[in-house]
Formats: sequence, C-alpha cells, structure tokens
Amino acid sequence: MVQDKNDIYREYSEFAESVLKECGEIVVEWRGKKSPVEGLYLNEAVSKYVSEHIAKRIEESYPAHCLYTKGSRDVGEVEYEWICDPLDGAFVYYKGLTSCVISMTLVHGGNPIIAAIFQPFTHDMYLAMDGCGVRKNGVLLEHNKQKLEKYMCIDEEWWPEAYYDIDRVVHGLSREYEMYPIHLGSVVYSACLVVEGVFTATLFGGRLVGKNHEAAAVMLLMKESGGRYTDLNGDEIGFKGTMFGFIISTRQAHDQILTGVKKYIGTAE
Repeated sequence: MVQDKNDIYREYSEFAESVLKECGEIVVEWRGKKSPVEGLYLNEAVSKYVSEHIAKRIEESYPAHCLYTKGSRDVGEVEYEWICDPLDGAFVYYKGLTSCVISMTLVHGGNPIIAAIFQPFTHDMYLAMDGCGVRKNGVLLEHNKQKLEKYMCIDEEWWPEAYYDIDRVVHGLSREYEMYPIHLGSVVYSACLVVEGVFTATLFGGRLVGKNHEAAAVMLLMKESGGRYTDLNGDEIGFKGTMFGFIISTRQAHDQILTGVKKYIGTAE
C-alpha cells in the first residue's frame, strides 16, 4: 500500500517534534551550569550533545536519510536530508537567557518539506509543512499582514563582526515609523515570531556562505506563511552561493524595508 503524501508528512513531522522535545530537555537541563565538556563553552557542549542525539535518532528511525553537515555535500545531492540547528541563539543561551530554539528541517530533492522549531523554555512548537501552512502547538496561524507602522516591532541580528551595519537600517526605520527595535539573539526564533505576528520583520547583518543551510527552516516558514525571505538587496535566498545578509518579513513590509536598506547602507555586496 502506497502511503498518502499527508500521512508521510505527518509521520516525519511527528518524528521531528518528538526528537526536538527530547533535545529540549538537554538544553533546559544545562542552562546556567558549567560546561560539561572540557575545552568547550557551555553552548558548544550543549550543541554537541543535541547534535549527537539528533544524529542517533535519525539513524535509528530513518537509516536511508542523511544528516547534513557543513562541507559534506551540496543540499539536494541525496533524496532525503535533515538540516538541523542544535541551538540557534547559542550566545544568549551561554549568557543564561532563554530566547533560543532547536530546529529540524527535512529536505526532499533539494526542497524543504518539513520544518519543526522548538522553544524548550516556553514549550512552543512551530511546524511548517509544504503546502499546509504553519502551525504553533497544533493551531494553524493566520498570515501576518503587518506593514511598518507605529508600535510595530522589528528585530535585528547584529554582532561586532557583522559585515553589514543593519543597526543603521533598523534604527532609521524605527524613527521613521515610530517602531520598537529588538535584538532577540536567535534568527530562527525571530522568524517564528514574524510568522506569529509578534514582529513585523527581522534583519540579519552577516555576509556568509553556508548560513543559508542553518536557516533552512526559515525558507519553509516564510513560504508557508506568505512572507518574504530575501537578502538585503531583495533577491531570494537558496542553499547555494553567498548570502548578502537577509530580510525576514511580511510581504506587506518588504518593500518598505528594501527602501530603508538602500537609504541607510546602500547596495549589499
């Protein structure tokens, strides 16, 4: 008997959710404690434990599936591949804060079909399935249609070595539209909050090769929520090439943000 597509998606999503909840126990257990691995910071040690647990569970349940690791291959070279971020928001976690998430994304033939994101401290599970929208704790979320305007929130992910000065963009737009800038510390979690309607947008200031793999969950989240996920020039982001920062936003706010990027920092190169 051939399984229905929805049954297959449900099976994979339930697997991802169960594994993420198991990993969440590791993240919560070690918060604020001394690193259990000599020579590694706490966030590095916890990421190691979570990664090992995910790899073990995938091997046990789906031995024909691969787990993507940087430098191993290009995404899409195998039929089914899991792309996982063991601790997005690692620095804030290291500092004892709780705005971090764990994500598992299943890619089939180079296209994300399942993305599960778990916030272990609030026990919130976000799930995106190809063609099925985005759910939070089982409840389908309506599309966020916010634009930049008074009292909206915009998130910025910036650090001292960041290539693009998105501070200028976010602060400039916040003054223009009387919004509130926030630095959450986790790109993937911020994307969930854009989908949910807490944020209107989030901007990331890194110029990187490979971060697009780590943010694989965001690709499906924004596709299924009707939002936008582009670089700072407005070009769509995929799995290959250089990423010139990025914008995660509602469709309604995207052009406003692009205007702000050009005004405050110019073309991202």
